[in-house]
Amino acid sequence: MTELNWNTLFPVAIGSHAQHQAQLLLHGPETPGRLELEQFIHARFACVHHADVHHYMPELLGLRDRHGRLIAAAGVRLAGSTPLFLERYLDVPLENAVANVAAAPITREQLVEVGNLAALSAGSARIMIVAVTWLLAARGLQWVAFTGAATLLNSFRRLGLEPTVVAQAAAHRLGEESGSWGSYYAQQPQVYVGNIGLGHTALARAGVFERLGLPVHARHRGEQPALLGSDERFSYAQLLSEVRLRADWLREQPAGTFAVALDNGPQAVLWDLAALLAERPMLLLPGFFSAAQRRHCLTQGGVSLVLADSALADELQACGFTRGTQFWHRDPLAASREAAPGKYLAVLPLPVLLENLGVRSWVSAAPARWTSRVCWG
Repeated sequence: MTELNWNTLFPVAIGSHAQHQAQLLLHGPETPGRLELEQFIHARFACVHHADVHHYMPELLGLRDRHGRLIAAAGVRLAGSTPLFLERYLDVPLENAVANVAAAPITREQLVEVGNLAALSAGSARIMIVAVTWLLAARGLQWVAFTGAATLLNSFRRLGLEPTVVAQAAAHRLGEESGSWGSYYAQQPQVYVGNIGLGHTALARAGVFERLGLPVHARHRGEQPALLGSDERFSYAQLLSEVRLRADWLREQPAGTFAVALDNGPQAVLWDLAALLAERPMLLLPGFFSAAQRRHCLTQGGVSLVLADSALADELQACGFTRGTQFWHRDPLAASREAAPGKYLAVLPLPVLLENLGVRSWVSAAPARWTSRVCWG
């Protein structure tokens, strides 16, 4: 997953609407709000360990409750781009230590370090652990490494996760810098590694993601194809971010029904899922609809936005739509004119209605070419 795709995953909503969702946000170097996270991490380590910590990961995650209060934070560093802080505790590079656990060759690009974990409570720490596991799996990473003591290990075990020890985190490895960590090393912390895919699967099977409102995406299938078209493909690692990107765009558009008139393929699926995620009313206009059926849907369905092939330009203009850079738009007032439901069944045959009720949008002439319901796997 590229850095751009990774960024589009945020903010991540935690919990249902009824629970007044918490949010997980990402802060890179020099981004607004990062200083608050650094101060939070510093304050928590000072409170718990009397430490004066000033080492922070390149990417920081902040968990805020429904009132906007910061309740947990964690940091992420990719092993492929730089040496890791916890490698100071190791006699060998991290990929070698993990290879001994996995009994298979490991590259640094598969590894990620998580640190700076700070929380107001054990409960918020566990939520952060779950969210980070979900995010790292979405990013296509395979192994996570972190340093922790008995309290942190207990949080993992309560979630049904059992990371593997690869080294003792000895204070003398840091030299004079160890003096700024207060009583942290009195807990005898250790360096742990864990298989992200196995952790993701365990949490998904236990229903943890579902309870927190996190989509249960593909089981760490990474770059395996999720959607295949004649001229494009999307992997499982790309799929969620592509849907989120489109959903965010739909949320910014004026009110009204969104209509899609595209051939069956990846783009139609992505927009359908995006509309579902954005809670945007959507009409699918399949290729077997006649011009009269399309016109009826467009004029009677409150449609204000259309994504369609250029072949339908004349029809859309006749229905009052104006072409934009990519989409066709219509005045929301015109789109909200009173419909004539008495004519609906006369234009849309009953089999079409029944098909859409049962299958929703998975209308495909060649379903073997791409997998339906693939987003959350």
